[in-house]
Amino acid sequence: MAVIRTHTMSALISVIEAAVPALRGKICKMGEPNQPREWPTLQILPIRFKYYPMQSHEHKELGAHRLVEDVGRHEGTIQLRLGATNPQARWDLEDEILDIFTSQEGRPGVLLTTIEEVHDAVVAWELDTDEWENEMVFTKKFFSIMTVTVQIPALVVRGSVYTIEHLRFALTEDLETEYTDLPAGSIETVTIDEDGGLTQYP
Repeated sequence: MAVIRTHTMSALISVIEAAVPALRGKICKMGEPNQPREWPTLQILPIRFKYYPMQSHEHKELGAHRLVEDVGRHEGTIQLRLGATNPQARWDLEDEILDIFTSQEGRPGVLLTTIEEVHDAVVAWELDTDEWENEMVFTKKFFSIMTVTVQIPALVVRGSVYTIEHLRFALTEDLETEYTDLPAGSIETVTIDEDGGLTQYP
């Protein structure tokens, strides 16, 4: 979980820095110093995470009989803490960050990021509110906070996974005779297509 969470935060930082040039190199994530060296600044603070299990399903094939399965999701609450040296500068940055989420076509308020380092996992960031909350002023630095809900897929790698490429079977009333191969001409061989249909094989 720690690995994908780190990559998840880094992906969000990349999106914000690309959209808000004033914050490039000035975004801190969990585990980094809380006191920024330069202003303006944005801190990404994880508050809580909870795991929600679900029926596993295939996410991606890795080859060599290995498979990535999706077994649920990690849902977390993230605080975006924005600081600037004056209110107007902070308000402008608030609008730019908010626009990243609300301008998503077809899903305003929800940002999707793909984590290539973790099997192309797709992470969803959803605004809890479209308003920033003011925080106390410290030494002429002005802060505001916005809360985001993040949903991270829970992916696991399974080894020794085999897929069936060809399966031949026949019906018989003779339960005593052992066959090393099916009797020629005694059966009809078909392929089951992806849509469930049957095709003569070969």
